Amino acid sequence: MAPDVLTIDEVAKLLRVSPDTVYRLAARGELAGRKVGRIWRIPRSAVEQYLGCPPRRIPAGASSTHLPAVGTTTPANSGPTQGCSP
Repeated sequence: MAPDVLTIDEVAKLLRVSPDTVYRLAARGELAGRKVGRIWRIPRSAVEQYLGCPPRRIPAGASSTHLPAVGTTTPANSGPTQGCSP
């Protein structure tokens, strides 16, 4: 189950960059996010948008928590999803 809101460290792992790079992207507004107290939280959809992924469509009655995590293998393609969720 993939969380809908990510930490700076989680985003850094997904993007394969340092946490400092993610902090800079968020602080400049290039990556949408919010500070909760002193801690940044980044929506998964913002990371997908930053990567140029098409928006995810969630069928009525479905939960986004049941969708595969970014970069995971799905049965349909048996390979990485190239950073975008199906």
